[in-house]
Amino acid sequence: MMVQQAAHHLWMLGENVHCKKTDLTLLKIKNLQHYVMHSPIYRKMQVYYTCVFAVSILSASMMVGNLLSCPLSDLQGRRQTLTLASAAITTGWLAIGATEGLPMLLVGRVIVGVGVGLLDPTSHVMLSEITLIR
Repeated sequence: MMVQQAAHHLWMLGENVHCKKTDLTLLKIKNLQHYVMHSPIYRKMQVYYTCVFAVSILSASMMVGNLLSCPLSDLQGRRQTLTLASAAITTGWLAIGATEGLPMLLVGRVIVGVGVGLLDPTSHVMLSEITLIR
């Protein structure tokens, strides 16, 4: 029944549909890809998933920065690692501010994420090393 309703709906839209009641696999739509790609629902989902990816890439790159923070702070010292992390965050935000498209925005968010990932553990370790115990 649902297949017939879908076929009727697509027939009303002017699509070429061949359907049999007994076999659901025989529902053939001539331009299904064109119909789906240009539907408003598909465009909303595409924008939604692009936004989700652009937001979540920061967290993924923070993990990379966290993994790099310990070896880097042992090699170069805590202060230089914090300086490098601050420079990375500033560079990333400048890239985000100067963006004209999605790829540059993603690159900026990755740079900011690595910088924040470097900054967080290193700052906690440095604070624990320089504070006085009372």
